Formats: sequence, C-alpha cells, structure tokens
Amino acid sequence: MSTLALLLLAASPAIAAPQPVPSDAREPIDEAEFAIAIDAPTPHADAFVGQRPPQRLGAKILYVNFDGGQMQGGCGNDPGGNCSSIFQGVVLPYSGDAAKRASVIQVIRSRVEDFGITITNVRPASGDYDMEMVGNWQGEMTEFAGIAPSIDCWDQDGGQVSFTLESAQSADGIAEIVLQEAAHTWGMEHVDVQTDLLYPTTSGTNKTFNDACGKIVEDTMLNESDGWCNQVHTNFCDSGWQNSYQELLLVFGESIADTIAPTVEIVEPASGAQIAGDFDLVIDIADDQSPVVVDMIITLDSPALEMPSSSPAAAYVGPGQLSFPVEDLPEGDYTVHVAITDESGNPAETQIAFSMLAAAADTSGGGSDEAGSSSSEATTETSAATRDTADTGVSGAAESSGVTAAGETTSDEGCACSQPGERYAPPALLGMLALALVPRRRR
Repeated sequence: MSTLALLLLAASPAIAAPQPVPSDAREPIDEAEFAIAIDAPTPHADAFVGQRPPQRLGAKILYVNFDGGQMQGGCGNDPGGNCSSIFQGVVLPYSGDAAKRASVIQVIRSRVEDFGITITNVRPASGDYDMEMVGNWQGEMTEFAGIAPSIDCWDQDGGQVSFTLESAQSADGIAEIVLQEAAHTWGMEHVDVQTDLLYPTTSGTNKTFNDACGKIVEDTMLNESDGWCNQVHTNFCDSGWQNSYQELLLVFGESIADTIAPTVEIVEPASGAQIAGDFDLVIDIADDQSPVVVDMIITLDSPALEMPSSSPAAAYVGPGQLSFPVEDLPEGDYTVHVAITDESGNPAETQIAFSMLAAAADTSGGGSDEAGSSSSEATTETSAATRDTADTGVSGAAESSGVTAAGETTSDEGCACSQPGERYAPPALLGMLALALVPRRRR
C-alpha cells in the first residue's frame, strides 16, 4: 500500500486511496515445500541452576539488524562490537524494502506482545541488548535458516548475537526464524510441536510461543531429548518438556502498554502560506518506537469545496518525512488536517491553514508553436505576519488496536504499509478535478 490519491469532485469532493489489506484477510504462508532446518545450538557450558527473578518489565531489548555488517571474532558474542563466535565475515543487508522490514518487525512484536520485550530496528546507544542479524552470509552457502550461539538458561549471559538467513520469502517466515534464534539465547530448546516457534524446521506457519508443555527434541528428526534447562522447564512441566510461553513470562515478566503517542507535524507548507501553483505537502512522523507504523488520514477543507475531502486510512512507515505533491487546487482558503494512530492505538493530529492564489495567466504568444511561449513557474509566498508553527495536539492513550500485520499476503504486502517511490494512478474521471497526493520519502 504505497500511495494516497485525492480526488476532488466538482459535486462531491472525496479522497480515494487503495485500502490496506485487513490482517484477518491475509493468507498465512507455509515456507517449506521442503522444510529447512533451524540449527540447534550448543547448550550453555555453565547452566545456571538456581532461581532467577524476572527482569524489569520491558527491559529485554531485541535489536533486529537488517543493515548487515562485518562480524568480528575473538570477542565472544557481544552485539555492541558485532562479535560472533559462529561467523566472522560479512552479513549482507536484508533484501526487503522499508515496508517489508516494518512487516517483519510487526510480526515479531505481535508474537512477543505479552512479554516484557522491546523490539527495535535501531541499535541501542548503550546498555544490554540482543542482536539478530537478518541477511545472508557473503560467500557462504548454508543449509540452515538460522543459528544461535547457545541455549542460555535464564538468559544469564544477557545480550548475544544470532543469525537469520533469507530462507523465507514472507515477513511471517523471517520473523519466526528471528524469534526462534533469539529464544535459544533466552534458554528455549526445540520442541516437537509444529505450531510452536521452537519447532526445529521452517515447516508450518502462524507459530507462537505455546502455552502448553511440548516434548523437547534434539534435532530435525525429532529425536527426543532430556532437555538442558530443566531448572527452568520444571517450573511448569515435567523434566524434558517445555512451556515456552510461561518461561518467557517468568524470565522477562509481563509487557507494559505503549501509552506514548506518536507525533505528527506538517513541515510544508508553513501555516499561513500563500501559494500560487502546485506544491508539496510534507508530513513528519516520529515515535519512541522504531519502526513505527501509523494509520494516517489527511483531510482538506475549503469554502472552494462543496464538502471536506478525506483520505481513507492508509498505513505508513516512520519515523521520517513523507512528501505528497499537490496539484491543481482552485483559488481559496484551505485547512489541511492530519490525524495518525500508532500500532497501540495512540493518536496524534495537527492542522494548518493556507491560501491558494489565483493561477498566473498564460502569456504565451500565438505566432509559433516553438517560439514566443512562456510558462509560469509555481511559486510559494509566505506572509511573515501569518507564519505560525504547526499546531500539534496529542490526546491520551486509546485502547490498543492490536498489530495490523499478523501475517503477510502472497504479494508481500505484509503490514499494508505504504512505501514512497511508487505512484498510484487515479481512474480517469471526466469533468472531475484530480489532485494526486503521491507519498515519497524526503531525501
């Protein structure tokens, strides 16, 4: 979903845009025509044997690194130094675009929404965090979909580095591999439950951390194992069995609600601007979470219109700026209102007023088709007396609306997030004035 088109009808103005695909309409994808093994890591050499209190709520940070990098050896598995005991070489950037990456993050967040775990695509500046490298290994042919350095009971070592390779095509498939590898570093072992995220191959879909005891296995042949982290497992199951859901609650605690609203600002035009000709509507989106996926509605109102024109809600990826070229507005005074809602239902809005001046007259000469013609270039004049900053109002938290990308369509629409760069062509409407708002990323 990458565009927004505003059609101003002479009789009934309205904003039209492709609708996001609802999450319940997405068909899950089973990645494996031939299931790919997800590597079984070596148990931690010094398994912690006592009880350990849960971490602070939300304290566990999983950084999903889509940008690749040079992995270093001889320094353990420290995310801050790109250190790995598994692979020393170049991890290539993930091939998915910004919308696909946001889809992966959305799926991961949906699978851990009950636990005190924060998912981000931005490297933390300091502190303890896990890092999942998502991308293929340069010059390496692997036979597994993902790999972790160890099974770390109670997550006693803290932040580690694990790997997800591009063996899956859907956001759901990538996310499930990410979560299994990260879960190994949190003390989870493989289980013989195909709907559990700890199942040892990519076969199956819509996997979760199951709230039930599953038999621990040691390989993709599903040979049973006595288990390694039984000091954790036996809090909920018999020895050799695992309840991944309850164990994550024990280790990381319950999640805390996201009550911090995003921010939205109309960067261009300035409030009070007087504009002659076409212009760009530039909107800045920010949030404490990255990436943030927001539903956005743009409403344009003016006495020059018979009624306000509003776009259907469409999903966009932030933080960042989106630019919408605005064309062929008639003369008059206007207000543009932008309302956004983040994945947790937190709203924000802003509004400005501007004026459209009469279009400059065509002064081209009639003697020649090629000589003597001139065209007026669109200019923007802003009155210093009326230049105001955008009025941004942020209201309180709303009830969570849930994650919009529980899976992904076969067309890779994922979270139905719009990504700049593609243009949506509105239908040809005779006698209608078309105002195309085509989002594009600011450079």
